Amino acid sequence: MNNMKPRKVLQVIGRVIKQLLFYEEIECSVCAKQGQRVCDECSEMFLRHDNITCNKCGREIKETGLCYNCRKNNRPYEQGLIALYYQDIPREFMKEFKYNSKRNFSYFFAEEIYKKIKNCSWDIDVICAVPMHNLKLLGNGYNPPSLISRELSILMNIPYSRKTLKRKRYTRSMSLLKNIDRMEHSSKNFMTGNFDYADMNVLVVDDVSTTGATLHVCSKILLDNGANKVYVAAACGDNTEFS
Repeated sequence: MNNMKPRKVLQVIGRVIKQLLFYEEIECSVCAKQGQRVCDECSEMFLRHDNITCNKCGREIKETGLCYNCRKNNRPYEQGLIALYYQDIPREFMKEFKYNSKRNFSYFFAEEIYKKIKNCSWDIDVICAVPMHNLKLLGNGYNPPSLISRELSILMNIPYSRKTLKRKRYTRSMSLLKNIDRMEHSSKNFMTGNFDYADMNVLVVDDVSTTGATLHVCSKILLDNGANKVYVAAACGDNTEFS
């Protein structure tokens, strides 16, 4: 692996200083065992998209090939992955992370993505996150996919850019909207940012992927505006074929 760039070194040093100045005892969020946010024993209980997975989005499926949503929609990105099933403990962790300011879970979700991405032969130049509208960001205080992306950037030693994509409409979460076409809805929400990613291979990160519409639209925008290749990753995802 290449030597860490000065910027990444400073990020790591900053994290260590923060831990020293604002010391908190790290313990497993499941069993309270000290030493890890989630200990190895509890982590083994989590269901992952690990068996037969869709050749495109990485969602677990019954038979080799493409999942229903990827057969229905010709995905613009090269390949994707989903780390954890969005159920049981990971689902509760994600809710705490997104809605109750448990920002420390960002490292756990980034690490889960990293465990899978290490086995992929993806050549990535820059990492970006599915963006949050500025008004929602003001109320929430942070964008969960951005926190995961920043941690992943450090783990992978690849630059992160928050200016790659922008959200142009303030909307309610799609999980709260009934009887909508997710693809059509997502297509109106995003636009390219002012980061020059021409001819770059971009990794787009999201927290939860349900049908994959958001990652589909974000990927298409990047490719339409000069990106060479796009890969996608989500910390959690439903399994629509088994539901």
